[in-house]
Amino acid sequence: MRQQAVCHIERAIARNTCAHSSGWRRDDEIMHCDALLRDLVLPWPRPLCKASQVVLKSKRPFQTNTKTEEKRMSDGRSIAMRMAEAAQGLLDTLSSEQRRVAQWAFPSDEERRLWFYTPTDHGGLTVGEMSPTQQQLTMRLLATGLSRAGFVTASTIMGLENALDELEGWRSSFGFDRGRNPTRYYLRVFGTPGADTWSWRFGGHHISIHHTLIDGELRAFTPCFFGADPAYAPLPGPHPLRTLAGCE
Repeated sequence: MRQQAVCHIERAIARNTCAHSSGWRRDDEIMHCDALLRDLVLPWPRPLCKASQVVLKSKRPFQTNTKTEEKRMSDGRSIAMRMAEAAQGLLDTLSSEQRRVAQWAFPSDEERRLWFYTPTDHGGLTVGEMSPTQQQLTMRLLATGLSRAGFVTASTIMGLENALDELEGWRSSFGFDRGRNPTRYYLRVFGTPGADTWSWRFGGHHISIHHTLIDGELRAFTPCFFGADPAYAPLPGPHPLRTLAGCE
């Protein structure tokens, strides 16, 4: 029996959906890997609202290191600028029809808050509908929201679609011409890159990335999901490919 590996962060309502929507995995099999995702998505953003004060046994309130906080905020703004540049650079290459699909107004909450990790329509412009240049610009945007390890992980997960297709005997379709398709990953931008508030998401089978930017700073990246199917795949030599080994 093949195994899948899963690593994700999401709000409680999203966790419920993830655990029960597909029937592929039981809730007790899903692995929550906050520490690993801190290595995959950088920087760890400032919350949208002020955290409640934590009181220690000494009755002293929790103190934030000012220099560390300033450094984190500076990093967040720098990444926000790179995201806006990459997103706008991609949008500028799209035809009017492509842009109609890829860019929606912010907030468009009913659409923006939807997320999936299954091989279904995630909403947006697929990588397969893009030119090679547009595909490269899309991957460049994706890289701005992930660490080096996160980007390599996402790229590997996408490539696993070919291995999974072969493993399943090339039979899966899910209502598409090809069920396991490394180019059926969807991008959608909400709002105008660089505006006071905007967001973007990228997702497909076993990938769901969402970033929200407010006042020129990256403020949220949930829900965030990485999965690998198959969890183990043979490679030359004694060691198999284990994309999410750190989460297992």
